[in-house]
Amino acid sequence: MRTGGFRMGSDEAIAGILKTKLYAPRLPDIIPREKLLQKLNAAKKTKLTTIVAGAGYGKSTLAASFLADQKVPSVWYQLEETDRDLSEFITYLVAGVRMQESGFGEETSGRLKAAEDAAGESRVILATLISEMDARVKNDLIIVLDDFQEVNNSSQVTEALDFLLGHMPPNLHLVILSRIKLNLDLASLAARRQLVEIKEADLGLSSIEIAQLFSEVFGMPLEDEETSSLCEYTEGWITGLVLFWLAARDRGEDFLKEVLTDLKVPPARVGEYLSGVVFESQSEKVREFTMKTSLLTRLNPEFCDQLLESEESGLILDHLANSRMFTIPLDDRGDWYRYHHLLQAFLKERLTAGCSHEEINGLNLKAAILWEEYGEPEQALHHYLEAGEHGKAAGVLEGIAPGLRKASRISFLPFVLNRLPQETLEEHPWLLFHLGEISYLHGDYERAAADFERAASLFEQSVDVGAQASALIWLSSSQYQLAWLDEYEDTAAKLREIIPVGSPQWYEFAATLSSTAFFTGSYDLADRFLTEALEHAHEVEDETSRATLLYFCGLTCFAKGDAVRACEVLYQVVELAERVDLTTTLMQSYAVLCNCLAMSGEFEDMLEYADKGVALAEQIGHDTPLTFLLYACKAAALTYMGNTEEARRETDAASSMSGKYGAGLEVLLAEFDLGHQYMVHGESDLALRHYRIAQQMGREVAYPDSMRATRLGELWANHGEEGIEATIEEAETIARQLEQSSSDEIVVYAYLVLAFLELTAGRSEEAQHTIQAALELTEGGRGLGFWRIVWGDKKASGMLLPLVTETFSRGEYLEVLGKIYQYLGSSSLPYLNKLSRSKKPQVRKKAGELAASIARESAEPLTIRMLGTFEITRGRERISARDWRSKKALAVMKYLAAQEDRRLVPRDILMDLLWPESAPESASKNLGTALSSLRKTLEPETARGESSYLVASGDSLYLELGRGGRTDFKLFRLKIREAGDARASGDDDLYLERLKEAEDLYGGDFLAEDLYEDWCQPERESLHAEHLKLLLDISDEYLRRGDQDQAVHYLEKAVASDPDREELYRRLMEIYSSTGNRAGVERTFKRCSKYLMDEFEVDPSPDTVELHNRLRGN
Repeated sequence: MRTGGFRMGSDEAIAGILKTKLYAPRLPDIIPREKLLQKLNAAKKTKLTTIVAGAGYGKSTLAASFLADQKVPSVWYQLEETDRDLSEFITYLVAGVRMQESGFGEETSGRLKAAEDAAGESRVILATLISEMDARVKNDLIIVLDDFQEVNNSSQVTEALDFLLGHMPPNLHLVILSRIKLNLDLASLAARRQLVEIKEADLGLSSIEIAQLFSEVFGMPLEDEETSSLCEYTEGWITGLVLFWLAARDRGEDFLKEVLTDLKVPPARVGEYLSGVVFESQSEKVREFTMKTSLLTRLNPEFCDQLLESEESGLILDHLANSRMFTIPLDDRGDWYRYHHLLQAFLKERLTAGCSHEEINGLNLKAAILWEEYGEPEQALHHYLEAGEHGKAAGVLEGIAPGLRKASRISFLPFVLNRLPQETLEEHPWLLFHLGEISYLHGDYERAAADFERAASLFEQSVDVGAQASALIWLSSSQYQLAWLDEYEDTAAKLREIIPVGSPQWYEFAATLSSTAFFTGSYDLADRFLTEALEHAHEVEDETSRATLLYFCGLTCFAKGDAVRACEVLYQVVELAERVDLTTTLMQSYAVLCNCLAMSGEFEDMLEYADKGVALAEQIGHDTPLTFLLYACKAAALTYMGNTEEARRETDAASSMSGKYGAGLEVLLAEFDLGHQYMVHGESDLALRHYRIAQQMGREVAYPDSMRATRLGELWANHGEEGIEATIEEAETIARQLEQSSSDEIVVYAYLVLAFLELTAGRSEEAQHTIQAALELTEGGRGLGFWRIVWGDKKASGMLLPLVTETFSRGEYLEVLGKIYQYLGSSSLPYLNKLSRSKKPQVRKKAGELAASIARESAEPLTIRMLGTFEITRGRERISARDWRSKKALAVMKYLAAQEDRRLVPRDILMDLLWPESAPESASKNLGTALSSLRKTLEPETARGESSYLVASGDSLYLELGRGGRTDFKLFRLKIREAGDARASGDDDLYLERLKEAEDLYGGDFLAEDLYEDWCQPERESLHAEHLKLLLDISDEYLRRGDQDQAVHYLEKAVASDPDREELYRRLMEIYSSTGNRAGVERTFKRCSKYLMDEFEVDPSPDTVELHNRLRGN
């Protein structure tokens, strides 16, 4: 194999790097563009600089000039069409940075190599890249992306860049050169002043610059009239000006005058016209060379000699570069060149016009063969396709396709495969197989099934049993996703014939069989296959196959209702799929995990995986039933977590996708989830609609337990309107059936729906018995999520709460019921407050803990301002002074807010503070009235006795601020502590930043309107002293930095805060003196003297007088 010496890194063709793509162009002789370079200087201070203009406007030259003037390290990345693939883009980006930072990118490269589809794991890969940049690149680094128009329509690349621009370290700066408008989020960068834009109008040369170019660079001075004409025709277009000069140089200066006098070509076609003139002025040998080599993306003398059977390629390329004939050297040694895009486009047109189709195909074929010899299969593939040699192209592609998959080049494969005719694909069944894989990964199961089926048939004809089995397993998986159960059975039968029992392929197949068998009601068979697959999963060495096997095992466990076991298996799948980047398997696992976690009541984890799944679907443009299910899962998690507004929006958004897809397990689950969500939102009619759709889906795909569970949903949503006695009888029948076929989780759901229906019919004793049965099953942690789902229906929870509270009061099932109360949130607080006064210690303790936890989670955050005028904000709503109907309630509020976080305050203390003269009975009654008024002020819509903010524990209570709540004086002290930590760690900038944040919080003395409340005084004096020290510390820090103006500013604030302290005036006089401000010294001394005389009738101290005299003398 020939090696042209132009690769770096791995010797593998796919993994290698073309160094020539990372060379900055060599600078031609140019005139200085001072204004533009000055504008570009901002690139070192912003995240992004864009230079957008048509071809030939000098974008690359300007950027190269800028980099040449800077002392900042830089990376130049010349983009091509192949860089639309995210894996390719990141690989080259890492390689470019590594040229400046040795050893950079090892973690990112490792993450990239482990990925099957970089787009599917883009956030993880990009986060790794950003972390490495932050850790390894310590100085400013400018990265130039040239010819960005080549990748501008790649959502993979543009979304990755948007993410990078949003999170990359501040010392990294991007410069993007493009011929077309960028598909990037520029608006947000512009709003943050992180964008510099240079447009086409900025790049055009003025008349003065044109005259300077021709005189100083070209050595051809122009008359003013000629300069004006050139400016008019070219509009300052640099390439047009160079073409004019080339034409005039080769044909004489008179040509320029003649052509400008009688130019009939429209300005827009000047370049095309002059290209012809310049081209015709070259020797026949040069014209032939440039035409025939225009097929190549990059040129090398040795390669061109072999292609054209010549020995003069090096001389011609050198001549073209030195003659400014739009031939750009890619290195300093003259090894590699490329044509300017304008010249290449023109040359290709001339080649098409001057050579036959057969001749051009012959050149492409010869170039392809050479590229293969040079170890460049992708370049060879391009030329084989251009030559119409589809068989040879397929052969090359078949060899590199596994490497492309491994290197995460998912988007490149279909781009090439779709250019091959069907008859060629039929001759290469592995290409059909890869095409099926890609369709499957993108959720196009029908296309995947067709490709896998045809590939399996072709493998069978060639008696390649292993390949046939692989295709059939993928085919069965596609059919399963589509709920084509008859077709699935036929494929399964074929697999049973050809796969040896006990082989790794057999266990993978057994896993899919277990899932299908369970959903179709063959429970014993499902268990047998599940056990067999799980026991032998470790024997499957291929990670992709093992992940698929485990996924179907997890799906079977979920179908059985065994959420705990399903989660254990699916966590393994997620780890595998994330490591080797099996995008669709990963999304499927996220979706099933979400449903398992919902069963177990782990709603925060459910939201995490739903978010991952939705983000992944959006990244790769996935629009399938699986996407529908993931959106439904996200909405469900938010709904069950009590995030009402956002949850309802997400539920409605997911509901709008209903009816978009055909029947299938994923659609069934999504519809079932949406039914639950609308019950929680109090929309039983909408819930009923989705339950009925899910019920119909269950019939279509013949999943017995699914039909039973969805029917229970219908009965619940109807609230017994079909006839309560008949409804209860049917619910009892379904519960008994599920007891025989399903796991405890699903049975808990059946019991809860049945108990609700029994209460609706007035059968309290039977309902209590049913609830007890549900609690017995739930005690082991199974089915907890269904309590939240069913109890989310306010009617159901209102009826069921008294029953479980009675059970709790007996000290039974405390742990399980504790979680159930937490699901209900603030509506359970009245029950818990009563239970917290129980005579049973364990009941009293547990109820108090639950009440505190629920109050903290359910309360909107309170933001309380106590420095200056007292003010409260609940969430985003300000509670004004007129909202307080009782002064005593306001006093209680202030006292509780002034305590340490969640410190209990005995009621006796509040009574003594506010009603010291009253009898205990009267004071207790008054406190009760004040607390009731306080609750109404903080929570006007909450039912009597409920409060998320006033939390009781026995005879004491405290103020709950809610998650994210704060009081300003505590935050003030926190910022001062953080400033101290920053100074101790040597971070002076953070030290000053935290001090100023603390100063901003100090709006006045503590509870300034309560000057005569004794309990406020110690805290007020302490905070005042802390604020004064803070001002002095800020002033000293600015003085240390040499910023006397800011030092004076904060010292003046200190004087205003505490004008009694003479040492503050003395500090001011010293600063004024150090800057030569004698007037400031005199003004400060007079101000001190006046204040002391007016307030205390005394003169300044001797220390102050002595300092004044000394400074005045100086």
